[in-house]
Amino acid sequence: MEGLGINLPVLLAQIVNFAILFVLLYVFAYKPVLKMLDQRSAKIKGSMEQAEAIRQRTAQTDEEIRKKLAEAQKEGQALLAQAAQMGEKVKEEPSRRPGRKRSRS
Repeated sequence: MEGLGINLPVLLAQIVNFAILFVLLYVFAYKPVLKMLDQRSAKIKGSMEQAEAIRQRTAQTDEEIRKKLAEAQKEGQALLAQAAQMGEKVKEEPSRRPGRKRSRS
């Protein structure tokens, strides 16, 4: 191997050093990074679920508001119709009583 320029003791030392470095990086860098990424992923998933729940509540609230508005509009129309009928009654009332005259402004 000396003819190829390879020094066996140096090669073995480099392999051992690389193995030690690999183990140290795995323990002190790779595992904490994976743990952090898993926590971030869980946090994002929770946020997405929360956003979906809010979206559903908003849709439900919007539907309730639409129903209440439609109901209020119907009540308003009924009140307008009732007021128109009462107005017609009031208009006809003086003409029914012969003793009273309508005053004009």
